[in-house]
Amino acid sequence: MILLKPQTLLAAACAAFLAACSPGQTAEPAQRLAEAAAAGTPLYGHQDDLMYGHSWNANLETAPDLTRSDVKDACGHYPAILGLDMGGIELGDARNLDGNDFALMREAAIAHHARGGIVSLSWHLRNPLTGGDAWDVSSDKVVASVLRRTEA
Repeated sequence: MILLKPQTLLAAACAAFLAACSPGQTAEPAQRLAEAAAAGTPLYGHQDDLMYGHSWNANLETAPDLTRSDVKDACGHYPAILGLDMGGIELGDARNLDGNDFALMREAAIAHHARGGIVSLSWHLRNPLTGGDAWDVSSDKVVASVLRRTEA
C-alpha cells in the first residue's frame, strides 16, 4: 500500500473540491444557510441519506435517479443537508469506508444539489502512520510522524 504525504493529499483534495465549485455555486448554498439562520429555521442533515437506508442500498441498476430516502419516506421531504464521507479515496478505492461507490456518491451529490439541497463532505482518511482506519489510536506517534513529514 502506498500512502501519500498528508500535505500532498490534502492539497490535491482541496484543489479538486475548489475546482468543482464556481463562485456562483458556492454563493447559493451560503445564501440559503444565511436565510435559514435569519429566519430561525432549523435545517436537518442526514449522512448517506441517498446511499442506503432501512432494508435497501442504492445502486445504479435499481435506483439510477437516486430518489430513495428513509427521511423522505418518514416526513415527506429530503433532508436539507446530505452528508457523504470520502474515506478510502486517498487509497484509490472504488468504495468509501461505508461501502458506498464513489461514482454513485458523485451522482447522489449532484441529484441532491439539483433538488436544492446542500452537500457536506467529510473525510475520515486512513491513519498515515499505521495504515489503520481513522479511529486507530494504537500509536501515540502519529501526529509527530505527520509533522516530521511536513518539515521534510
